[in-house]
Amino acid sequence: MRRVAASRPVNARIQQFHNGTPYDWPTSFRVGHAGVGKQDRSIAVSLTFCALSGGSAEHNAYLNRMTAAAIPNTHVGASVTEDVKLNWKSRIEERWSAAWFVAVDGTGDPLEQYKIEFDFTWVTDSTTADYTVVAVKTSSPTSPADGTINTLYWGVDDGGHTGAAIAHEFGHLIGNPDEYGTCTFKGRNATNNARSIMCDETNGTARPGHFWLIGKEIAALLNTPVDRARIRVGVETYDVSFDHPWL
Repeated sequence: MRRVAASRPVNARIQQFHNGTPYDWPTSFRVGHAGVGKQDRSIAVSLTFCALSGGSAEHNAYLNRMTAAAIPNTHVGASVTEDVKLNWKSRIEERWSAAWFVAVDGTGDPLEQYKIEFDFTWVTDSTTADYTVVAVKTSSPTSPADGTINTLYWGVDDGGHTGAAIAHEFGHLIGNPDEYGTCTFKGRNATNNARSIMCDETNGTARPGHFWLIGKEIAALLNTPVDRARIRVGVETYDVSFDHPWL
């Protein structure tokens, strides 16, 4: 079995156009061998998060430093606890833990495969984290009960099929645009794909193409040509050489 000695850092900027309006955000993670004690033939995708209680001094300092948007009036700040962080991690893993990286030969037959695992580390200093998230709750009866707003504000009540908006927002953090049928990404228009977590956060799932950026980086890490690299989720596969989540 091939062992990966070092991790590969990924820092990119993702831009989509929603009804013609551009939106962009950074994506940051590392890929590497999952290490002793992890599932055999597995690759870890590692991300660090700093979780702040909404309305705390640390949250306000972050807003001032980053000139980020304040909590909207439909929500209120909430406290970060270990249980909250565990719930967030579980909500992500239940939607994003079924993917495999597969190296194939010239005829498309598999040569070796690696389970893709996500490794989350929580830090207290937002300047050292890949991402900072802020805990909030819904205060308006007209807002979704899960409380999650975007990639910055995560709802402490987000859970399972009653919400799962966090799983959608996590998809953005690893390089995926929205799939509402009104978005353009890398020159292509999205269809409204109700099977996708990037369209339907409650019933959609993570598709093989959603690992397009991760797949490219794993291929580079393993010295696998991209035209011999695939992502498999269930019975569906994705050709990493496509370099786009919708192909």
